[in-house]
Amino acid sequence: MINLVKAREWLGRVDVRAARAEPAQLAALLAMLDPAEPAPELGGELPPLAHWLYFRSWGRHSEIGEDGDFLDPFLPPIELPRRLCVETRIAYHRALRIGDPLSRVSRVVDVAEKAGRAGPIVTLLVRHEIADAIGVGRSEDRRILYMTRGEPWSADESRRPRGGAVWSRRFQADTRALFRYSALTSDARRIHYDRPFATFVEGHPGLVVPSGLVAALLLNLLHAHAAPARLAHFEFRSVRWLYDIEPVSLFGRPVDNRTVELWAEDSRSRLAMDAIAILDPEPAFDPAPERVR
Repeated sequence: MINLVKAREWLGRVDVRAARAEPAQLAALLAMLDPAEPAPELGGELPPLAHWLYFRSWGRHSEIGEDGDFLDPFLPPIELPRRLCVETRIAYHRALRIGDPLSRVSRVVDVAEKAGRAGPIVTLLVRHEIADAIGVGRSEDRRILYMTRGEPWSADESRRPRGGAVWSRRFQADTRALFRYSALTSDARRIHYDRPFATFVEGHPGLVVPSGLVAALLLNLLHAHAAPARLAHFEFRSVRWLYDIEPVSLFGRPVDNRTVELWAEDSRSRLAMDAIAILDPEPAFDPAPERVR
């Protein structure tokens, strides 16, 4: 089992970073996602996941592992080769603006260990607060999973796809899109763009689609059908790898005028990501468009 004494020394540590919400990175991301909307302008509202474009660090070349991963010194050293974010919860307290200076205060909240099929699994809970000159605009909790390469990570087969979607679309990831998204989010992990490494070394059947990209696509689906609505809360959980060798199916279903269920499935209709969006009460949107599935 992993000795977590060293990792627990990071509990409560605070990391503070500053950035400006530059429109250039956001415009590049929107161009990659191909939304039918104008380019971002200074003073406009920062989109729901755009803060992921900022506060990033590539790290020194000597600090990058063979897999391309950079162990940010803010995170504790955990001696397991695979790291992925499996759950994210974001609360939207107030609007942040494109072009404004922002700050991010981060803390390691919890670290725990459990037994996996191929060895130990470590979970890490990290909390971020993103603020402008007025105050905190967004709070984000991220649960990160560390595991061995041989650990089978996939959804519990008892978790069935939701079905009954109201909105849907398909997305076919390719090397260009995965490379561009990795560059925009300062993610140098080779599983997203280096096919020989992803398949022969890591044992994946193709390039891995980043969970953040899937979450962004789900919110694009929501925005396409509920553009006037603003988010109050968004959470998503990754439950299965997705790959570039098959299309990703994206679905949405309004539950009421504030709650929307969103999810992604692989080509065999297996649940890969589960998400919930809670909207501000104003403005509302019509939750009953024509069903597509």
